[in-house]
Amino acid sequence: MSDEIPFGVIAYRFNLAFAPLVVANVSPFYADLDSIIIHAASDAKFWSSPIVAILYNEWWLNHKQWEKIAGKKVLELKQSNLPLQSVGDLCHSLLGLHYFKPLVELLGETLVEKGLYLGFCFGRELCVYSKVFGKSVFYRLSFWQVYGQWWVSCELQLVLHQSQPKGILESLKAKFEGVKCEIKQNEVIYHIKQVNIKNPKSVLEDLLCLHSVSFGLIVKDLGVKLEIPVCTSAKSRIQNHLAYKIGQILTKDSKSFSGILKMPFKLSFVYLKHNKEQKEYKTKIKNNPNLKLPPLESYLDYQESLKIKKYFSYKIGEAFLNIANNPKDSTISAGGGGNFKILCLYPKSA
Repeated sequence: MSDEIPFGVIAYRFNLAFAPLVVANVSPFYADLDSIIIHAASDAKFWSSPIVAILYNEWWLNHKQWEKIAGKKVLELKQSNLPLQSVGDLCHSLLGLHYFKPLVELLGETLVEKGLYLGFCFGRELCVYSKVFGKSVFYRLSFWQVYGQWWVSCELQLVLHQSQPKGILESLKAKFEGVKCEIKQNEVIYHIKQVNIKNPKSVLEDLLCLHSVSFGLIVKDLGVKLEIPVCTSAKSRIQNHLAYKIGQILTKDSKSFSGILKMPFKLSFVYLKHNKEQKEYKTKIKNNPNLKLPPLESYLDYQESLKIKKYFSYKIGEAFLNIANNPKDSTISAGGGGNFKILCLYPKSA
């Protein structure tokens, strides 16, 4: 190899003998800081890799002596976007990767289903962004570990680079105890709660709960137009069912003569609008599967949302749709024992 040739020439010229050194290592493949000789391999040279340069800072001290002897600066460290200024920064980044690794593995598919994604972990923070807001509104997990302590403290935060949405602080306080708001430079930081980073499942639950409480309010306040309707809970998903919408019209408008007259038009309008939304949704998830809504079971309020399906309005809407889908069997039994027919003008629902 190229660097072995001059050594070979010197050995031959001066009749020198060479022996391998066990204490030598090739960085960054063997991270033994106690090695006497370190060979920076490939593109991980001390002057081309910020990580290697920070790990082996003593090399730079020696290099400065050589520059002083040579009378000129020979090498320059390559520029990097990594937020590393010291060995301490590198240490905390590696600790962050260590602590957040179980959580990152758990978050993967769940975040994609919610339209969220993870930011690259560097330092003490792990950030979760949304496709709607990018880095202007995001969730953050920030940890710290004091020297001599055997535990890690981690806080869940909501960070905004915008003005504070109306009513969000009250909504957050209603769901989480001890929420505090801090304005730091151009960030509005909501300190939500302390989380146990060693229990990834509980952290995920808290993160999804924060998302369900805050996302819809921020969308409404900023006037963001989404590609798909915002559904931040199982309740909102079920209330978006056609059976629920039709049941609401049937129960409310049947109480007055004017309501009964308007009922056919309202039912037609709701059905056509719902059918259009369903077609648009199917087209969008076909083009971008990441926009697909998660299963109802994944929401924190899933069990509570099932009660909506037991409401009289939901059941009567469901019965109406069953008749719409099966016009031949269009008889509904009335409570008093009689029967009546419904003439259905609605095509089979989606």
